[in-house]
Amino acid sequence: MTNNCSNVTSGEHYISKSFLTEIDNTVTVGGVLWLPPGTQRAVGINSLIANILCTRHNSSLSPLDTHAGRFMHFLKIINNDLDNSSPDTPLEMNYLVSGEIIECWMLKVLLGIYFSKNAGGPDGPSIDKFPLDMNRVLDALYNQSWGKRCGLYIACPPGTEIKTPFAFEVMLLCGLSKNMVYGARICVQGLEFYIVIDDLDGHVLVNDANAILRPSNITYQSGVRTHRVVLTWADLNPTVARGVTATRTPKSAVASG
Repeated sequence: MTNNCSNVTSGEHYISKSFLTEIDNTVTVGGVLWLPPGTQRAVGINSLIANILCTRHNSSLSPLDTHAGRFMHFLKIINNDLDNSSPDTPLEMNYLVSGEIIECWMLKVLLGIYFSKNAGGPDGPSIDKFPLDMNRVLDALYNQSWGKRCGLYIACPPGTEIKTPFAFEVMLLCGLSKNMVYGARICVQGLEFYIVIDDLDGHVLVNDANAILRPSNITYQSGVRTHRVVLTWADLNPTVARGVTATRTPKSAVASG
């Protein structure tokens, strides 16, 4: 589609190695088409590889992987601290990440799951049933041009309990109105993100009414201890910036607006 691919296809992790390493070198996998339904298997992260990109484009997108690893590392630091420190001991920590890079990385995860044929159902891989608008994908990845009401959302209604194991989930979202993949639901340590590349004229699962588009922060509080992941956005208006605050208890957190 970009007409500038190199001649060599590279094997890459369809979920970034830098991100998976923060979980463990061995992970438990389930819900993929190469496992029987309802089963799980422990595998080394170096086995989660597919030939999807050429070497040139794999290299050009590697900064997304690095940043995603940092994001997961921050979440580990936060959860380890709040699991093991007294909530009566004051602390305030801030961690800075690029919202645009995390947004593009989650789109890259969508592509990895889609083109590696790991997503699908009883009828086979999603790629064989639902097309993907690659013009929209390339505009988002390389031009930072997203459609109206598209991009990264976080869905965390007040009162939601956020479980905090070191876990990661991906589910492709397919819209019947255009019979195509329009995004993905991506859960990171209980945080529910959505990446939307086509709002299907408003006929999508997630929107401004039930989620926050391009959140400004994710804040964890436990007593007088506060950890805040700040997501930067070049065009975010501070007067309308919205984030999520989670009041932490051992091994879980409860969200508020």
